[in-house]
Amino acid sequence: MKIGIISDTHDHAKNLLKACSFLNQQKVDLIYHCGDWVSPFIFEFFFNVCRPNAPVKSVLGNNAGDVFMTLQRLGKNKFPLQLEPYTLKDQVDNKQIILYHGHDKNITEALTHSGLYDLVISGHTHQSLVEKLGNTLHINPGTTCGTNSSTIFTPTLAIYETDTNQAKIIKFLEK
Repeated sequence: MKIGIISDTHDHAKNLLKACSFLNQQKVDLIYHCGDWVSPFIFEFFFNVCRPNAPVKSVLGNNAGDVFMTLQRLGKNKFPLQLEPYTLKDQVDNKQIILYHGHDKNITEALTHSGLYDLVISGHTHQSLVEKLGNTLHINPGTTCGTNSSTIFTPTLAIYETDTNQAKIIKFLEK
């Protein structure tokens, strides 16, 4: 199975559209979002304009914006989205997977070193990473918004293949 992984979109609609278009072109079977969507409207943009061709599973992140309004709008629109507040456990192709935003470094480290998961996916740092820790693969797709607190850089996402247990970071440019 081919999985697209994005994070930290921070309402950057233009880059979210590019990331989703790329994932659609890659024919991913599933999309994980590691959180920090931010505004309630971005979900409507994502599902009505970007139109992902794969199911989407996500956590909120630490920049969740107006959670009450987000949940209200999601309930009204009934988008094909599994959204969890902090962590999302999944099993895909016999891989034990956990998705966590990554805003507590100690929790991220505990998850990656626990031996409980084949794949730990986190975001938050806006820095892409693929590392193998024992039998656990840790992926941080970076950020689709292309910034952190002091730097502007190329937005990134990740593609993970369950059959090879390999991931690659993809840079995409604004145009």
